[in-house]
Amino acid sequence: MGAVFQAHLHGGDPEALLKAAFAVLDRAPGRVGATPTWLLNALDSGHRAVGAGLAMDDRQAVLRGLRAMRDASAGVLAVTFRLMRDRPLTVDGKRFALPETPVHLASPDTWMRGFFAGLVLRDEASTRWFVEVPGKELLDERVRARPYAYVAVDALRGMRVDANGWQRVLATSRQWASEDPELQPYDKAIVLPMLAVLDRIYAGVPALDEALVAALEAHKAWYSEGDGKGDERGIVALGPLALGVWAHSCGLTPTVESDYLPTWLLTTRWS
Repeated sequence: MGAVFQAHLHGGDPEALLKAAFAVLDRAPGRVGATPTWLLNALDSGHRAVGAGLAMDDRQAVLRGLRAMRDASAGVLAVTFRLMRDRPLTVDGKRFALPETPVHLASPDTWMRGFFAGLVLRDEASTRWFVEVPGKELLDERVRARPYAYVAVDALRGMRVDANGWQRVLATSRQWASEDPELQPYDKAIVLPMLAVLDRIYAGVPALDEALVAALEAHKAWYSEGDGKGDERGIVALGPLALGVWAHSCGLTPTVESDYLPTWLLTTRWS
């Protein structure tokens, strides 16, 4: 059993962080069409609320934050690609009408954060919804993002659809990573270790634990010493956490000891 613990809370006082995150969610606009960028703020605030809630062991705050992340991410995708036209958008329990014209806000990272939140919530319907967002939409030429992030989206999308498919994507990603000297630092520090966890998820507990420890150590280093230092979102290692929950759902129980992977969150089935 490996062990990885947070070096610090990355963003200071978790109580103040949680209060600020909820303030953003409580100040929802009357219409998303008027201020669509609020959805991005809600996504970030939900992310921070999850981290602060974990630091404080406030399970209701974690639940609210995860739901806000899931719904705000879906909202960003809907606003960008004119999805969900048949029903209103709901974020943090508040209903909004979508704007009539698209506003280009989405990125692969937006997709991943919403998908990961759905995995942690064990929300089958929402993860299926994210998977069904057409790949060509995320590859829209107007969306600016790191090219390697699209590999991560394809692999994560595939894990819910076709095991052989995502394994092929992972094989491609490993080759790409070994050959690409210009791979972005964030992708080296966060995305590649996360994909390694996915790669080991059906290889048994020891291999999964090894990959989780490596991913958590990389996360800790990035948010404690690297370019992510000071980013409050570093309190929660969202990718490894989501894949740890997914592994548990598949019958594997990770034995890594870490405050990034609280046992209660790996095993909770939200009502």
